[in-house]
Amino acid sequence: MLFYKPNDGYVGDIMPYYMDGEYIFFYLKTKREGEIFSDVTWHMVKTKDFMNYYDDKCLGIKGGTGSVLKIDDTYNVFYCDNSDFDTSEFKKQYACHAVTKDFDEIVEVNRFHSRGSIYEAANFRDPHVFWNEEKQEYWMLLASRTLGKTNRKGCVGLYTSKDLESWEEKRPLYAPRIDVGAHECPDLFKIGDWWYLTYSSYTGFYATVYRMSRSQDGPWEIPSQEMIDTRCFYAGKTVSDGKSRYIVGWNPTKEAPYYSEWNPSPYDGNDYNIYDWAGNIEVHQLVQNDDGTLGVKLPDIIENVFNHNEPIVVDNIFNDWQIEKNNASILTDKFSAVLMNNMSETCLVKANITFNENVRRCGLILRGNQDIDKAYYITLNMQTNCIEFTSHFFQGEAGWQYMSHEVDLQRPYRFKEGITYEIKVVIDGSILIVYFNEEVALSARVYDLSDGRLGIYTIAGEVEFKNIELLTI
Repeated sequence: MLFYKPNDGYVGDIMPYYMDGEYIFFYLKTKREGEIFSDVTWHMVKTKDFMNYYDDKCLGIKGGTGSVLKIDDTYNVFYCDNSDFDTSEFKKQYACHAVTKDFDEIVEVNRFHSRGSIYEAANFRDPHVFWNEEKQEYWMLLASRTLGKTNRKGCVGLYTSKDLESWEEKRPLYAPRIDVGAHECPDLFKIGDWWYLTYSSYTGFYATVYRMSRSQDGPWEIPSQEMIDTRCFYAGKTVSDGKSRYIVGWNPTKEAPYYSEWNPSPYDGNDYNIYDWAGNIEVHQLVQNDDGTLGVKLPDIIENVFNHNEPIVVDNIFNDWQIEKNNASILTDKFSAVLMNNMSETCLVKANITFNENVRRCGLILRGNQDIDKAYYITLNMQTNCIEFTSHFFQGEAGWQYMSHEVDLQRPYRFKEGITYEIKVVIDGSILIVYFNEEVALSARVYDLSDGRLGIYTIAGEVEFKNIELLTI
């Protein structure tokens, strides 16, 4: 399974950990029984390759996101608790600390909440604890909101300790007055000379973002591509094996019935549905660019398992393309497309794309039918400077009813003519991920079209697709 989900539930926030060649993903499991989400409990599952998962185990912690820190032979587990005993309007949230030797018996040893001088007591969660080598003390990052008159209070809070028992409240590590909501699931790490701070935002936009600095104390720069992925990747936290660094989040399903009243009455599929809380595990590999910014790529360990290359067979051509083996090119003033092989449920599509300044839009057709009146489109849009994912329901007569905007998901990107770009698309069941030029990731959900053909297309201009590959496991 490329994107893990337990058979009897869904994966919420993930707290990744690496030890002795094995990745341990601590995660919040929910069952969705009668409510939007219910019975949220800590679980742990193991993997060595992000493909095969084993030893899923319930830890019994009825709490929110946190972190795990091993000291000698003891695991220190930090998590959030919304106290059931606090019935006030602004319920306090608690940072909790428990210890265990083997995760069979977990004993809470401490908990505390905001003292009310810097941070709101109602937003005090997701404790991320680590030993700060430079400061020679433990740091606890927290998803919180500062006190103050403005409602844009979202921040990454900071507490420090020498012994994991007594914690000193400090000014926020990052409080930019951008977001209304708390900066969820914070993480801090270093690659080379750069420090990186990641967190997830659910107000303003819904995504995992990052900041960069030469110092762990800031100031923090906002990179031009601040989002790690789209709305379909949330609560990303990172883990390293000492060689590569990965960011692990969840791709939300669109299956729960709670928001069906939002759907237009003629529409009976899942693609239009509102996103749920929790879904499947999704792992990206981070790439550090020369200027310190981060790119996102398909993890090498996953790409390498797609080792069956299906010969490309042209099935249908719209307008005159020059086709030779795995390459296709055209100069046109209209919509032009090529349909190829039928796509397996799990597959990897790869291609190199080059175009001139007259191209308006070009890209991939996924799970398309013979007439391409139904398909998913990955579009490089030179007019909007975006990489776009578009669902099939926009392509019918009733498409105007379904959305107030033209595309489902998009990532900004400034294209240049004459540059050869590399695109990779992984599809497994209802999950689709685009990796563009080892810079940008775009995740989506695709429910309604379960099969169909691979294709390429352009609208006007001169475009060349080279090294088109369709690979399976």
